[in-house]
Amino acid sequence: MEPIKGFRDYTCEEAKKRAEIKKILVETFEKYGFEPAETPVIEAEEFVRGENPNDEAVSDIYRLEDKGKRKLALRYEFTFQLKRLMQNKKLPYKRYQLGEVFRDEPVSSNRFRQFVQSDIDTIGSTIKDDAEILALTKEVMEKLGIKFKIYIGNRD
Repeated sequence: MEPIKGFRDYTCEEAKKRAEIKKILVETFEKYGFEPAETPVIEAEEFVRGENPNDEAVSDIYRLEDKGKRKLALRYEFTFQLKRLMQNKKLPYKRYQLGEVFRDEPVSSNRFRQFVQSDIDTIGSTIKDDAEILALTKEVMEKLGIKFKIYIGNRD
């Protein structure tokens, strides 16, 4: 039996490679003082939709309903859950998260409906914290042997 379209199994060497990448990420994140966070895969649909219901990614959420008829959804990213995580935390709050996210969107040879997301955030950051994230990104890419170029944007 094959997995559902847009999902896949990882075994043997491919699973080992994925585990090694996760290990490099976690080691580097913790070296820079980021704390791990884990959040539920299933949330209330209203919370998942948040304040941006017209966002393209939000339109691709997997919707569920439990036995209590509550409207639920699979998480499609980690950022919306950060609002809850940062409550009552001393600033700056530095956290990382690594895990499965889900999007009910068209699939292709390199685009799946379940995938691993890696996320780091500093809430209450200074320019020093922003520079640290760039240094961390550079270090991760070098450890993974990926050629890269970092672009910096400014919404102003």
